[in-house]
Amino acid sequence: MQLSPQHSYTAQIFEEMDFSGIDLSDLTLLDCHFVRCRFQGSSLTGLKARHCSFSQCAFSYCRMAEASLEDCSLSGCRLDNANLMWSCFLDCKGLGCVFAGAEFTGATFRGGNFSMSSFLSCDLRKQRFEKVRLEQADFRQCCLRQCGFPGCDLNHAVFAGADLTETDFRGAKLDGVDFRLMEMKRTRLELEHAILAAESYGAVIC
Repeated sequence: MQLSPQHSYTAQIFEEMDFSGIDLSDLTLLDCHFVRCRFQGSSLTGLKARHCSFSQCAFSYCRMAEASLEDCSLSGCRLDNANLMWSCFLDCKGLGCVFAGAEFTGATFRGGNFSMSSFLSCDLRKQRFEKVRLEQADFRQCCLRQCGFPGCDLNHAVFAGADLTETDFRGAKLDGVDFRLMEMKRTRLELEHAILAAESYGAVIC
């Protein structure tokens, strides 16, 4: 089965299909499952997906502006250099996703689990992640100016080379984070974070 723009699909399974370079704007998907499908360079602008799974799918350079994904799984997917402006990820699971170089202006991440995902070199300034699990996530070389992580689990995440100017870590878990690799400027931390930072430098807190 092929996909067509402005159509709705329910409880369909798509395996190893190539939708690259196709206009699939304003799709509505419910309980659909995609396995190793390719959407490189496609337009999924206005996508609405609920209770769907995307396993090892490729969305590189895909246009997904104003997409809304709720309770979806994106495990092992590549979204590098995708346009995710004003998109919304609600209670989604994206273990091991690659977002390197993606455009996130106005995007929303609320709930869900994106642990072990890569946001390498993304511009996430003023972005807000709310109650998202981001354990071992890769934020190297990111712009995180004025970014907030309330209620997030950032244990063992990596921030080497990231711009953390006025980044707000209040309410986040930061166990196992190597503060020696972080360049902080007016970064907002809680007392327990300051203790973790001191311990990263070998201090013994009595």
